[in-house]
Amino acid sequence: MVESGEEGRAPGGLGVRPLASLAALLALATEAGLGFGASTGAIWIPPAMLALWAGVALAARIARRPLPRWVPLLLVLAFARAARIAPPRAPSTSSGAERRAESIVGRFRSSGGSRGRIEGPGTEALAGVLLEFVAPPPPEGSWCALLPGEEPKPWPRGPVPGPARRGGFAAGSVRVHPDELVAPLDPERVGTFAHWREALAERADRLDSPRARGLLRALLLGDRSRLEPELLDLFTRTGTRHLLALSGLHVGLLAAALLVPLTGLVGRLLSRAIRRFAPRATGRSRRFSIRGCVALLRIAALVGYVLLVGAHDPVTRAAAALVLAWSAPLLSDLFGSPRRRAVDPLSIWGAALLLELFVSPRGLSNPSLRLSYLATLGILTGAGPIRAVLRRAREGVFLASRADRGLAAILPHSSAVRFVRVVSGRIARAASLAFAVSLAAVLATLPESHARFGELSPIGVLVTPLAMPILLLLLPVAALGLGLAIPLAGAITSALAGSLLSLLEVADRAPFTPLPLPPRPAWLLWLLTAGLFTLLASRHARPRLARIVRWGFAVVLFPWCPAPANLELFALDVGNGNALCLRAPGIEALVFDAGSRNRRRVFSEALAPLLASWEVVHPTIVLSHGHGDHRSALARLLERYPPRLWAGALPPELENRLPPATARIDLDVGRTQLASRGPVDLFLVRGSDVSGNEGSRSLEVRAFGETILLCGDAEEAGLARELDAGWLRGPLRLLLFPHHGSDTNQLGRLFAELRPREVWISASSPPAVARELDRRGVPWGWTGRDGPLSLVLPGEVRASLRAPAGRVGGPGGPGAVKDGRFPATDSPPRPMGGE
Repeated sequence: MVESGEEGRAPGGLGVRPLASLAALLALATEAGLGFGASTGAIWIPPAMLALWAGVALAARIARRPLPRWVPLLLVLAFARAARIAPPRAPSTSSGAERRAESIVGRFRSSGGSRGRIEGPGTEALAGVLLEFVAPPPPEGSWCALLPGEEPKPWPRGPVPGPARRGGFAAGSVRVHPDELVAPLDPERVGTFAHWREALAERADRLDSPRARGLLRALLLGDRSRLEPELLDLFTRTGTRHLLALSGLHVGLLAAALLVPLTGLVGRLLSRAIRRFAPRATGRSRRFSIRGCVALLRIAALVGYVLLVGAHDPVTRAAAALVLAWSAPLLSDLFGSPRRRAVDPLSIWGAALLLELFVSPRGLSNPSLRLSYLATLGILTGAGPIRAVLRRAREGVFLASRADRGLAAILPHSSAVRFVRVVSGRIARAASLAFAVSLAAVLATLPESHARFGELSPIGVLVTPLAMPILLLLLPVAALGLGLAIPLAGAITSALAGSLLSLLEVADRAPFTPLPLPPRPAWLLWLLTAGLFTLLASRHARPRLARIVRWGFAVVLFPWCPAPANLELFALDVGNGNALCLRAPGIEALVFDAGSRNRRRVFSEALAPLLASWEVVHPTIVLSHGHGDHRSALARLLERYPPRLWAGALPPELENRLPPATARIDLDVGRTQLASRGPVDLFLVRGSDVSGNEGSRSLEVRAFGETILLCGDAEEAGLARELDAGWLRGPLRLLLFPHHGSDTNQLGRLFAELRPREVWISASSPPAVARELDRRGVPWGWTGRDGPLSLVLPGEVRASLRAPAGRVGGPGGPGAVKDGRFPATDSPPRPMGGE
């Protein structure tokens, strides 16, 4: 808080807002300390402290902004404190079973939402394990006990680490059910507020609309356990998932739509009562009494709401900021200040961040906290300049600046013209402000979102302002209706929730919802974002910095991944399932199956990082058959990467998501060549038209004089038909073994006719065919043991395969096909529905 009219620069080089500047510097030092302490030992902390001291002094000298001596000391101490308490990095792989054989006691550390970890002595068994709570998690920093329960499941793995592995949860994840957690009894979770919260949740479950029930639980109480996965992904795809995270946005909307009007009404009634029953009260004391009572009522109601929703950190931070803002005008009245004390948002932001860093510096590793402070800082520093740019652009085209002037020339004294001018001007100002706030928040959080989510939804910049009026009505109506059990409010709430979801469904049809982001250096994105906001906040033109930022973003947007010169094939480690990715000259990317029966997040943790590193736009998808262990990740893949071609099985739930212009091809029985370019030929083979395993398709890839066969789950009649008809021929450079390495009754014929030089098996359990492969001396790789497998043609396997000294066959060996092609197609392709 600063007094109005303050000008000039504060002494010591911290600027006109020393709290905000100091908080930003301490946050950088704390972040550096957390990263340094997690990757190195304590012996290196003193040299790092000296280096930081020298770096701060040098930077201040170069910038010609001398700092007080205590500022570098404070930064060094913050760095050292963060480095000492930083958690060590988790192991890169999971140790397997018996992690949950005994109870584990420690402090809960949130990782955003209903996820987190337990830390403390004796919690090494859960190092690197992400805990996902079915019910609301314990309070941040509270002691809790985790009882024996479900074993942690490793993440799906690919050659490029996923967000969870990059975020320190490399060992896997485990779902924690309410009966497996013993948390302390605290005021936020027991007593009257707990009963009220349960009553609100029960009333939300009685709504007519099933989708509105989970949505209201998330918006009012922060409980996302009842949200359908598809509904949650809808918010993610449209860039509005932050609306589901109980945060300062919800606190601000409830305060603006409910608390402020109600307390204002109470203030007016109180003013009339004072004038009637205390007519001798002076104007000053009367104003102070009314203002103080209104502020106390607002603060009390706000504290009650915070306790009602469980006192989560984002809500508590927003409530603390509002309390400071509401208290600022009272200070001048209380202490008799000659000037009215105004609220400076940046100073409040800095004070809140300083308090956060002092109480819990490790909280800075929480992504939700970083996103919250970054978005707020972006809004405070960038929304105004962006709005000014929009205002200048609007002056030449908007209705308020041209159409109403034309009407005024015809009807100069018409009240309708004045009404149009006023209404259109207010709508334009409100729309430009909402858009500027949304855009500033997105730009400020871009580096963090890139690292955490790997995708961006441009339509979210527009959808968020459009959703605000609905939320402004939905939150107070739902709070009053559910709290007071008003029957009509339930129908209104369901209608408003349906309107919000309809808006998101319309926005989901827009292109690039979402837009996958290719990997880029984090430091480059942070520098460009800082430069962009420096330009926005600067009062003077900085052409050199503008050119640097402009060219920097051009470099970031330019494709970095070159077109492949070889064929690259990867088998992802997805447990009991299949997921293979291929790219080659003429083939941007090909995905053969993508699913798992026993591991979640196949797309986000294994498939999406690889496709993003290749900078794929339109992949080719081949699905062997419609079982869940082969297709569970394809729904999210279709939403983010519209395919160029779909070949093979097409279940109805995936057909509804497929873009109408996508080429589709399948066959009943036989062998057909898929359209391909470059030196690669693709053949789709199917031995039976029955549904299920025996109707699986196989994909044959021919490139550089080598043949690769990727099989589905056909292992009996379907596989026998393919061998009998001569649709499968050897020798093979690589064979993805049918049905996850099963002991098929066609095993002898398979090896005799195909003569594979190497075998891959995608499974989590030891394959049944392993002993026979060892007996025959065939090199083989297994994703459950070796992790992701890879092959380059021409080249050698880049994964550790279990192989004897010798190899069977080779290029130009017995049965090799010189021209790399089979005779004419045995079965014509069958276009699927819609073609």
